[in-house]
Amino acid sequence: MSENSDGQEKRVSRWACLPVIVIWAVLFTLPIIGCRLITNGQVQWGGPGGSQVRVFLLQDSNQEGIGVQRTRPRGPDDSCLETSVNYFMWVGESDNSVMCQCAPETADPPNGCTLP
Repeated sequence: MSENSDGQEKRVSRWACLPVIVIWAVLFTLPIIGCRLITNGQVQWGGPGGSQVRVFLLQDSNQEGIGVQRTRPRGPDDSCLETSVNYFMWVGESDNSVMCQCAPETADPPNGCTLP
């Protein structure tokens, strides 16, 4: 520890260590997530109400990369689901897309949403 001008030691507060611990935890879990992605081909996180994130591998003869699919509720009463898919390609090209679909009983779907 270092000393200040009064000769007293300066201590690092516990709150100052918190960001370091969070960054360390995130970096520690990245290899675990990577191994899971390689072995299963996808990693998925989901929450209540239809919100979910899915990361998946694209392994085709002319396209390789990672896709990220996000689904979240949309509309005033959350009766629609919006799904967006983004691709990060290292071989080939792919277009990102956004889709929205509502339940049949939805009276007034938001812009961009379709009824089945």
